[in-house]
Amino acid sequence: MDPQILSNKQKNIASFSNLPPESMNEIFKNFHDDKRSLYYCSLVNRYWCQLAIPWLWSQPIFNSESKDESISPIETLISCLDINSKIQLSELKIPIPSQRPLFEYTTFLKKLDHAELCAEVVMWLRNGLTREQLRIMRVVLPLSLEVKNILNIIIKELYKHFIKNSNLQMIILKGTGWGLDIPNILTINNLISGISNLRTLCYSIQPMLQIQIYENMLKFLDSLPNLCKDIENLELSMNTIDNNLERIFYNIIISQNNLTKFIFDCEFGPISKIINSLYTQSNSITFIEFRNIDFYCISLEFLLYCSYLKDLRLYDCKNITLQQLLPIRNSSNLNLKTLYLKSPDLESEVISLIIESSGMKLQNLFLIINSYLSNNIFNFCPDLKLIDLDFRIENIITSILSSIKFLPLEYLAIHCCTNPLKSLKENLPLTLKQLEIDVGIFQAEDLDDLLKDCQAPLKTMIIREGLRRILDNYIPILIDFTLKKKTLQTVGFYFLGGSSSFSPSIQELKKYVKVIKPSEISNHNTHTFLWSTIQLNNKV
Repeated sequence: MDPQILSNKQKNIASFSNLPPESMNEIFKNFHDDKRSLYYCSLVNRYWCQLAIPWLWSQPIFNSESKDESISPIETLISCLDINSKIQLSELKIPIPSQRPLFEYTTFLKKLDHAELCAEVVMWLRNGLTREQLRIMRVVLPLSLEVKNILNIIIKELYKHFIKNSNLQMIILKGTGWGLDIPNILTINNLISGISNLRTLCYSIQPMLQIQIYENMLKFLDSLPNLCKDIENLELSMNTIDNNLERIFYNIIISQNNLTKFIFDCEFGPISKIINSLYTQSNSITFIEFRNIDFYCISLEFLLYCSYLKDLRLYDCKNITLQQLLPIRNSSNLNLKTLYLKSPDLESEVISLIIESSGMKLQNLFLIINSYLSNNIFNFCPDLKLIDLDFRIENIITSILSSIKFLPLEYLAIHCCTNPLKSLKENLPLTLKQLEIDVGIFQAEDLDDLLKDCQAPLKTMIIREGLRRILDNYIPILIDFTLKKKTLQTVGFYFLGGSSSFSPSIQELKKYVKVIKPSEISNHNTHTFLWSTIQLNNKV
C-alpha cells in the first residue's frame, strides 16, 4: 500500500479516536445490525474495542450452521459463568474454557432468542465432545434423555447468568427444533430485577406443543404481568390459539403501562379478548399489525380510542364488514400515517371505508386491489406521498392510475401481470421521485415511450424482469434518460446477483447510476422480530 495512503488512514483513525465515548457510541449505533463492521471496528485499537464490543455482543448472532467459527459464542458466554456454574458443568464432563474472557460479555446482552441459543448450544456441545463421548451420547434427534438433561443444565446455567448480569430488553420465544424448553426461570433469584428492562416480547409456539414440551414458557408468560409492566413491543404468532393462551395474552396486554407496537398472527381459535384488550393501550399504541385474523363478529371499536395510532397493517385478514367499521367512520380520532391493506378477501366497500376512516394525514398506502374501487376514495387522503398498488384484476388499472395522477406522490409501486406502461405514461404524477415496476413482460419500446416525455424528477427506478435478454435492451434507454433528465441516480433490478452483476450491460449502466438490489432501498419495511434474521456471520 502507498505509504501516503496508509498515513492518511492512520490520521483518520487517530482523529476518530479523539472523539468522546458519547460521539463514538452514536456512530456505532448506526452499525448495530452490521456485526461484521462492528467486529472490524473492535480490532482498530483498544479504545475502539472497548466501545464496539458492547454493541457487538448486545445481540450476538448464533449461526449454528457455520463450520468456520474459531470460537463459538457459547464458549465465550460459558467462560463468563461464575465458579459454581462451571463446577456443575465440569462434573458432567462438559468442556469448560480455561481462558479468562477479556470482557464480561454477558453484561452486554440485550436480546435473547431461545431457539437460536438452543441450536448453538447443541452445535457447541457436539463439536466439543470427544469422539468417544459422541459415540456414547449421540447428540442427534431424537435426543436421548441423558443428552437432553445435559443440554437443559447448560441452558439453565446460561439463563441464570443472563438474568443476574445482563440487561435483557428483548426475549424471543419460539420452537427450538430440539424440543428444549426454557428453564423454570421463576425459581431464579432476582428474576424481577433481571427482566425489569424488558421492552420486547415475541412468542410463536402452538398450544399443543406448549402443553407437551414448553411448559416452562407457559409458566413464565402466565407470571409475566407480575414481573414486567413496561413491555413496548409485543409480537404473537401461531396458527391456532386456545382459551388458556387467550387469557394469558389478554392479561399481559392489560398489565402493560405503555404498549406501543402490537403484531398478532393467528388463524384459528378464540381471539376477541386479545383484540378488545388493545383498548387499554389506546393512549400509547402507535403500530398494529394483524395477519391471518378472522374478524368475524369481533368488535373493532377499540380503534375509536387509538388517537396515537400511526401505522395499521392488515395482511390476509378476512370477515371485516361495513357494520364493524361504521362506528369508526364517524370518529375523528384516527390519524394514520401508514396503512397496509394487503388482504385479498376484503371487499372494495370495506377497503374504501377503512381508507376514508384513516384520516387526512395518511401518507403511505399499500393496497391489494381485486375488485372495482371508487376513484373518489383518494380524495380522503390528499397528502399521499407513497402508494403501492397490487392489482389482481386488469380492467381497473387505468382508472386507478388516473385517480392518483394529481396526488403529491414521491413513490409509486405497481404490481400486476399485464403491461400498464401506456396508462402509466399518461398518468405519471409530476412529483414522483421513485418508481417501481413489477409487471408483465414489456418491450424496450414501452419503457422508452414512458421515459422520453417524463416530467417527473425520477431519482430511483426499480424494475422486476426475470428475462435477461429483454432487460439488456432497457439499459441504453435508462442511460439515455439519465443523461437527458439528469435526475436518475439509482436503478434496482430484482434479478441482480451472481454473474448477472458483472454482465457488460450492467457494468455500462454503473458508469452513470448506482445499480443495486431493490431490497436495499425497499419501502416494505418489516417490523417482525420472530422471522427477520441478520444475514451475517458473527466472526468473534
